[in-house]
Amino acid sequence: AADLEQNLTRAQDLSEELEELSSLVPVLIGVGRWHQVHADRVAATVVAEQEIRLLERLDDPLLASSLTVQLGTIALLQGEIDRAYEYFHRALALSDDAQEETRLVPLGLAPITFALLHSSPTLWLSGRINQARSNMKKSLIRAQKAHPALFFNALFRAALTHQLLREPVAAKQLAHQALTVADEYGIILSKEEAQIVHTAARLQCGDPKIGSAILAEHIRAYRATGAQLLLPLYLSFLAEAYWREHDPQKGLQVV
Repeated sequence: AADLEQNLTRAQDLSEELEELSSLVPVLIGVGRWHQVHADRVAATVVAEQEIRLLERLDDPLLASSLTVQLGTIALLQGEIDRAYEYFHRALALSDDAQEETRLVPLGLAPITFALLHSSPTLWLSGRINQARSNMKKSLIRAQKAHPALFFNALFRAALTHQLLREPVAAKQLAHQALTVADEYGIILSKEEAQIVHTAARLQCGDPKIGSAILAEHIRAYRATGAQLLLPLYLSFLAEAYWREHDPQKGLQVV
């Protein structure tokens, strides 16, 4: 993990030194994602300020869209729903070229797909339910056509959103599909999180084959990666699992 962070920082320094904007954009987004995953809000905010300045120098609409999506994601994670939606809406206005988007997928970027996907929670939270569902459906269709890793990511995010909406049946189906894609294509990144959502959804659906111990094991595996971003949410899933097993005291200890 430390090596990855060092590599990202070094790549950022080199891209800035060479003024290679096409390289700097994905690297800077990668640095920002790293800080997000590790719940380093201060560092993520610093990167966001760099991204805003870089955005003013970009002529490529897809690269500009990628940075705009990243800024929207940061705003969403910080609870700034209206500002997040504005960023996602702006990103979609910058480009809607599906063919062009595919050239960025190997760099971990898919601005149109991610703008559609990440705008869904903001739309749900602002009461625009039909548009939220429409954007999520569009993002899944685009992701499936683009790349297996992108499709997995979209399925996992969609499953998580449905779980937060207390729609465990939909969450279970989408998470199961995500895990199937992960197994088929050997995808490891975020697979443990998909397991967490799948298990939590099965628990909510009353699956007798699933218990809190299985969910706790998946959460331990997630924590072992050093990730922190969604840990409080996943622990709330575990607390609810203990409550369902008539052990609220254990649930209180978790949270």
